[in-house]
Amino acid sequence: MLRALFADLSLGRTPDIGTYFVDPLDFIRWWDPTLPSGAVISFEAGDGSGTATLDTLQSHLDALHHRGVNGTVTEFTPIGYDVVSSQEAGGGFTFGLRARATARGALRDGGGEGMIDCRTGRLKSLVIDEW
Repeated sequence: MLRALFADLSLGRTPDIGTYFVDPLDFIRWWDPTLPSGAVISFEAGDGSGTATLDTLQSHLDALHHRGVNGTVTEFTPIGYDVVSSQEAGGGFTFGLRARATARGALRDGGGEGMIDCRTGRLKSLVIDEW
């Protein structure tokens, strides 16, 4: 799932939230170095009672697409089933990344960590420490 997400971005396609990420209420976080320190993207309240969206994440992915983000997953290490809290449980992993944050930027080595929902195989959390 992670490789496919970065392949879409690298091929100039805007990733679709529903393809790569869990339902909004199950989503935990996204952070990357283009966001201010401490500013984490999570789900937000939707229009109806008890609804949630990932509109901010979709807008951020759109912005990354327009910036020309390009990356390839170079390493993927599963760390097994991880339980941080009742909501934050799933298949944890770390990854290496060779990427650039803008179309004209230099390729750099980076990486991060994330979590996959074991039922759906979609991303619950993704933190990119550096690219």
